[in-house]
Amino acid sequence: MGPAARMAFASRWAALDLRSQPWQVLYMAAASAVEHSDWLVAEPLLEQVIEQVPGHAAAHHLLGKVWREQERLEAALEAQQRSCALDPGLGWNWFAAGELLLELERWPEAVQALVSRGRRFALQPGMALTAQIKLQQRTILQLVFSRFNQGLDAVRTLR
Repeated sequence: MGPAARMAFASRWAALDLRSQPWQVLYMAAASAVEHSDWLVAEPLLEQVIEQVPGHAAAHHLLGKVWREQERLEAALEAQQRSCALDPGLGWNWFAAGELLLELERWPEAVQALVSRGRRFALQPGMALTAQIKLQQRTILQLVFSRFNQGLDAVRTLR
């Protein structure tokens, strides 16, 4: 979808009263917008899904992804943590929360998100590669002078 088509799509959704739309339609449109990196289109759709179905874990997860791309890291983390609380078995929500915690340099919490109470969550495609990339982006100095060293082995076991 080109820029002109994206603008037309966004203006079409903006003209609709989102409250009158079924949450399933809004969620599918939001998921498509996220897939195409249309963060500004996805955000109001996901917010409306959550207003209609507050316990929709996947909507919280996608909203967290949107806010991360908008560099609203604390809000993104809150959305991911809400998703984790709503559906602990989802997998991607825990991993996204762990990534955000790594980005915020909250090492012990990141390890807890990635390995919860000694139980490892099943990896889904792409998780191991992302975890490896995140670890490689840390310099030796960052590793030596952080509390991340305590959790490094736990994160490595995820790969």
